[in-house]
Amino acid sequence: APYIEDEVERIGRLPSPYNRWVLVLVAAATGACFSRLPGGDWGSFGIALVAAGSGQFLRSVLQAKQIAAAPVTLLSGLLSALIGCAGLRFGLSDVEPATLIASVIYLVPGLPLINGFIDMVSHRHLLVGIERIANALADEDEETQQPRNRGERRQAEPWRLQVGLALGQ
Repeated sequence: APYIEDEVERIGRLPSPYNRWVLVLVAAATGACFSRLPGGDWGSFGIALVAAGSGQFLRSVLQAKQIAAAPVTLLSGLLSALIGCAGLRFGLSDVEPATLIASVIYLVPGLPLINGFIDMVSHRHLLVGIERIANALADEDEETQQPRNRGERRQAEPWRLQVGLALGQ
């Protein structure tokens, strides 16, 4: 049992495989592409690209400083919303709902779960999908039902440990 706990702690200390700029780029692209789905124009695409990328950058900086999840989400969303509103105010787009929603879409916590399910149904990534779903579920605090701060030290939940062992990790 001590070996398992040591291994769980070692895995918890591993750095993220994605650097800050990859996450900023992906958040920006997600927001921009999402703006087109509900009928946004190219102006809303550009506004959402800048707003989501800026918000994700601020989010990553604040998370690196171990700030709690609630203020990080508030400040990141506020920055993205302000950039979205400024773009609309300057007349870069006339599609307000698509622009504003797309500017903050990167804050939606369901994306890791969706990615996990997509990985599970693609036959080559079943184990990765199970792991992503377990990680997404473990990132929610049982008492408050809010996402946990990424810097917070987690207790090894028994079910999460079982999933890791079943996957050979």
